[in-house]
Amino acid sequence: MVCAAPLDAEGVNCTRINGPAHNDMQSDYGWVDAELQWTDLFHSYAEAQNAPPITFLIKDFLQCEVVTAIAAPVRERKSLVALNIVHSLVTGEKLFGHFEVVKKPKRVLYLCPEVSLGPFTDRVKKIGLMDYVGESFFYRTLSAEGSVRLDDMALQLAMPGSVVVLDTAIRFHEGDENASKDVRAFADSILALLRFSAESVVLLHHSPKAR
Repeated sequence: MVCAAPLDAEGVNCTRINGPAHNDMQSDYGWVDAELQWTDLFHSYAEAQNAPPITFLIKDFLQCEVVTAIAAPVRERKSLVALNIVHSLVTGEKLFGHFEVVKKPKRVLYLCPEVSLGPFTDRVKKIGLMDYVGESFFYRTLSAEGSVRLDDMALQLAMPGSVVVLDTAIRFHEGDENASKDVRAFADSILALLRFSAESVVLLHHSPKAR
């Protein structure tokens, strides 16, 4: 409701809030400007009409400006699928001989903190990515010194124009996996990669086996 409290004897201060007269209203969260419209929280019709069309890096498979999840039980070759995606993105070759690459990213950043350097590099060699390492393909494994958080400044500097692969995503979760606050912070850290101008994010997730 709009505040209807009387003013003081001088007609200057509101007797309810002991402050200058105002044209505010009170919500469950306190006083807000009466001129603030709730519709301002949402996109307008004009914005919707002029919204940019969706675009793809890999046509009908990997969309720009979104987070794409690949979920499967352990040992179901999620990493192999991800490395095939990387191969297509850096070479421009069709994914699985079918999905056309319509936009190559500036680089692909592959973060794999659960596999050591030797085994991961063996996969890189077998799939034909060695010629791109250090140029358009960068990876970090369990063998690298220290640890990297998704909000690290150095990582943010690499974001513009990049596709980021998190293998697996849960390795970047901090806190209690069952606490909604920690899960929300984890989701925010992934979405922040897009706000720092990553072209797309691909995350791998170990889904539980069906019982």
